Amino acid sequence: MKHFIRILSLLCAVTLPLGAVAEESATVTVEGVGEHVTVTLTMEDDRIKSVEATSDNTEADERGREALALIADAMVEKNTFAVDAVSGATCTSNAVIAGAIEAWMQITTERMSKEAWMETTDAEPMMTGGWENIPHEAAELPPDAQAAFDKAVQGLVGAQYVPVALLSTQVVAGMNYCILCQITPVVPNAAPAWALAYIYADLNGNAEMTNVYELYVERHSTPAE
Repeated sequence: MKHFIRILSLLCAVTLPLGAVAEESATVTVEGVGEHVTVTLTMEDDRIKSVEATSDNTEADERGREALALIADAMVEKNTFAVDAVSGATCTSNAVIAGAIEAWMQITTERMSKEAWMETTDAEPMMTGGWENIPHEAAELPPDAQAAFDKAVQGLVGAQYVPVALLSTQVVAGMNYCILCQITPVVPNAAPAWALAYIYADLNGNAEMTNVYELYVERHSTPAE
């Protein structure tokens, strides 16, 4: 359990303090609004070396196409996934960020699988099986983010969203929040899922969930499959 929490703590801190390793890459495809965005993330030691993002939306406007490169360049320059969305291309920007985070989770999972604690021993044999998401209790968000989250999920029917960490904010005509959540499914005994929930709060105190990107811990699995 503590090793899973290690992955989560790295993501929530939005820094990348991993040990020295060779250059590694992962490619994922996430479903945006009217498009699929493919993101290739390359890590070198504890830094983001490169991010490449492409979209299958051949009718995207110039601002949307520009956002692919702007968001990718910002993550490389700042060595973080907590970058502001490009004005006028919020959905495309969020898809690139979600894809980069999921690719980083894949790389991190691969790295951890090679560490000594993952090796089998006679005293403690390693069980074979898939990754299992560990349920988390709701975290305390900053008051403005908590108020927006509570209002956005009020009245939602079905799966429950459990906020775990506030990852990023964006000042617009109001405020955008990117919140790491666990989704508790309505199916009995089903495992919770990780997701990035994007919430918009306007200047009148209204709030709504604008996008949700599910994150897959198990490697080689993407929402577009």
